Amino acid sequence: MILLPDDTEGPSNPKAVEARTLTVNRMEADPPPAYELEGPSFVAPQLPPPQPQLPVFQGPPLPPADVRPTNFLSVATRDRAVRGQYIIDPKIRVPLQMLAPLEKYETEETRKNLWLRTKDGSVDADVWVLGGGGDGTEWKDRQKAKLGVKTKDGRVCLRLHSLAPSPSAPRTPISLFMKTKDGSLRLSLPRTFVGPLTITRKDARYRFSPALSAVTTIFSDSRGVTRCFVGNLAHSGWADAPGAWGGDEVDIITHDGRVWVQFDDEVEEEKAKSPMKEFFGRVFGV
Repeated sequence: MILLPDDTEGPSNPKAVEARTLTVNRMEADPPPAYELEGPSFVAPQLPPPQPQLPVFQGPPLPPADVRPTNFLSVATRDRAVRGQYIIDPKIRVPLQMLAPLEKYETEETRKNLWLRTKDGSVDADVWVLGGGGDGTEWKDRQKAKLGVKTKDGRVCLRLHSLAPSPSAPRTPISLFMKTKDGSLRLSLPRTFVGPLTITRKDARYRFSPALSAVTTIFSDSRGVTRCFVGNLAHSGWADAPGAWGGDEVDIITHDGRVWVQFDDEVEEEKAKSPMKEFFGRVFGV
């Protein structure tokens, strides 16, 4: 039996006829044909595997032209930072009346060519040590440049560079003493550094850069003291007479801090810090 719609939806109603027509047209419309690519299928290019990241070397900086060389420079302060660029020439003769008073434990023979110390402040310094004359003598017979950095309640960042007057002349050996408390310590050594490195620490830890670790021989790491040698141990002659060693040496003493050691031509690790980390580093000396 066929039921006819009432008059409101019958053929006499143009809107109802139009709605049914649109519905029928949508249902009976054929779907569009599937689009197919002609020719060979697309293949994504093969990317080369990632290469291991190599250490970045930027080369040691040259001494600034607007800084005059000096010798036996002593800087002592408190409640503020020590920042600067220093060129040390051990050949410069300084009259005794121009020298700073010695510490109780110092003598004229042990006076440091550069002595930076502060309390409740940080130390951030670039230091260049100039070489001696080009007489070709062995560096074990040359006088060492004695450098010292000491701080309490502050971090230390020392970038140490050493220059020889000519390729045939040995550079000045370096004897560096560093002591910190309640602050981190970052040290950059010249690439030509050869000698013992001793780190005495309490409630602290240390790390070497990969480049420095590759040329460092560790002899002991016990009871808070790390004893090692940086450079070619076999050809240095240090093992034959360590007590009469005339080459480079570093002695670090730290309490409640971190120690990081690298070469001066390496890009400093963690150089780009977030503003928040930089703020806390300045406040807490980390």
